[in-house]
Amino acid sequence: MNRNLVPTVVITVLTITIVVASALICNLYFSTTGEIKIFNCEIYEDSDLKKELTYIDWGVVYAGQTIEKTAYLKNPTTVPANVTVEADNWSPAEAQQYLSFSWQPGDNVMVEPDTAVIITFVLSVSEVAVVMNFGFDIIITASG
Repeated sequence: MNRNLVPTVVITVLTITIVVASALICNLYFSTTGEIKIFNCEIYEDSDLKKELTYIDWGVVYAGQTIEKTAYLKNPTTVPANVTVEADNWSPAEAQQYLSFSWQPGDNVMVEPDTAVIITFVLSVSEVAVVMNFGFDIIITASG
């Protein structure tokens, strides 16, 4: 089976603020470029599969909050693809102590050929989050 990698898609993770105990601590803008490494899949912002997903804007983030962002993952190949998603390259590294990244429906989802599925990226912030700017890469791997 040919396992050529599709050109890398770049997602920019944008975070403006973390607020603790509902009091605005700072109002800074921070962005980072994150790579999505993919194998024969495509990711879109819209259900018509017209607008490629190029960044995720998490907006203002509060302690104790969970934020969900929807995307559409397409398998353009002729074989089923098993999909996994992970976060990597946290900046700063300590951000992992206060932030948790996951996705739904979860790892090992099988996407049929020439089919798109709805996925949801989930960012959860701990109740004791300290003020920080953060970024991380989202890595989507589809293999079949």
